[in-house]
Amino acid sequence: MEIYGESMFWKRFLYWERINSIHPGTDHVMATMVLDLPTFDRKSVSECWATISYEIGETQFQIPVPPVQLTIDEISDCSCMKFLNQNELSAILALKSTSSAEKIVNVRFSKDNQDNSDDQDDSCDDLYESGKKQLFHFLTAKTFVKIYNDVFLVKEHGSLMYCLIELDWSSNTEVNVRIFARSVNQLNIILHFLRTEFPQNMTVMEEVDDCVEAAMALIRELEMIRDKKSALEIQEAKVITDLLIP
Repeated sequence: MEIYGESMFWKRFLYWERINSIHPGTDHVMATMVLDLPTFDRKSVSECWATISYEIGETQFQIPVPPVQLTIDEISDCSCMKFLNQNELSAILALKSTSSAEKIVNVRFSKDNQDNSDDQDDSCDDLYESGKKQLFHFLTAKTFVKIYNDVFLVKEHGSLMYCLIELDWSSNTEVNVRIFARSVNQLNIILHFLRTEFPQNMTVMEEVDDCVEAAMALIRELEMIRDKKSALEIQEAKVITDLLIP
């Protein structure tokens, strides 16, 4: 009996991104496979064996995948979805691979009374803590549960089940909310929730091509140098620029 599913490669830049192929010298790569639910038409246990086929130059190779076993009891009590310490990162990527709708939302936290430049660093730290607290409260209210550092998942049965949100803090006052949903319907619900929570400070980021993204990263780096930001912030911006402009 054949079992179908979805396989995918991931490469880590500042965050994990889908890639189509692996080239020599590529680092920080992970592969995930998500299988469809077995039929269990003969047994209450389903076992799966697989082989990975790949090509180097003109030579083809194969490597076996360790067998996977799934029981109906693990499905009924959802124990197959538990995040073990050694597997939580790969499980998160597997969940992302099942999403059919994605969007990045930028949220900025601002404070009107920032006239005293000597208190700028303290003010940014305060904004980070208050913004983080507001975001965590918002996610908890919408039944998201923290499963990893700045990664939240809806586990409860409902309209947002298995939706995943990842927080990418680009600075103390700015965060990119990466949304992974099973459908456009779920995605739109989350976007409406965010607009209600952050009516003045939220921007939905549109997809841009690589050249535009690289140009925007370079502009951001130059702006940080011009504004004499901290050495750490400038270095982080430079890392992004170097990744986008080899």
